[in-house]
Amino acid sequence: MATSLFTVCIYEENKLVGFGRIVGDGGITYVVSDIMVDEAYRRQGFASLIMQAIDLYFEENTFDDSYICLIANSPADLLYQKYHFEYLPQNKSGMLRKQKPS
Repeated sequence: MATSLFTVCIYEENKLVGFGRIVGDGGITYVVSDIMVDEAYRRQGFASLIMQAIDLYFEENTFDDSYICLIANSPADLLYQKYHFEYLPQNKSGMLRKQKPS
């Protein structure tokens, strides 16, 4: 994708079975986005392969003071913890923009 900094795709023949990407400004802000594995291919290590490639990108292309973040649904947070992601400390907060007014 032209709007991504980095993408990972896993194919079986011509079928896309896994995908992940990084979006951001390429310097300070990076967001891990859209980690997906086709339901028929889950629990076979594809998400780990995607995260290994993303982790290598971060090791080679980011700075010590870069903000690298993601939002994960449970139980996917267990996968991300294996790749240096931690829950925010108490002196930090994460927020989501509410898209529809109440």
